[in-house]
Amino acid sequence: MAIEYKWTIFKLETKKEGSNTDSVVAVYWNRVGTERIDAETLLRASRTGSTNFTSIGKDSFVPFADLTHDTVLGWVKAEVDESVLDTAIAADIAAKSNPKVSKELPWR
Repeated sequence: MAIEYKWTIFKLETKKEGSNTDSVVAVYWNRVGTERIDAETLLRASRTGSTNFTSIGKDSFVPFADLTHDTVLGWVKAEVDESVLDTAIAADIAAKSNPKVSKELPWR
C-alpha cells in the first residue's frame, strides 16, 4: 500500500517586528507518514521541526488573526524540502516493516 503523508502545525511564536505586531517568527511542525500493511498493521513514522521567519523586508504582512493553517503551511513548504522529509519517513516505515532481529550466537 502507499504511504499517506500529513502535515500538522502545532505551535507559532510571534514578536513585534517594526510596525508589525504579532509577526510570526517561528513555526513548529510535524510531518507524519502512515502505511497500512494489512487489516491489523499500521506503520507510522514522522519528522518534527521548526522553521524561522521574519516579516522585515517582506512585501505583504498577514495579521495574526487572519492566518490560516494553509497560509502558514505554505510558508513552511517554501522553506522545507518535503521530498527529503518523505524519503526519510518512507525509509523509517520500510525499516519497521522488516525489523532487525537479535539472535543468540549459534555456537553457544
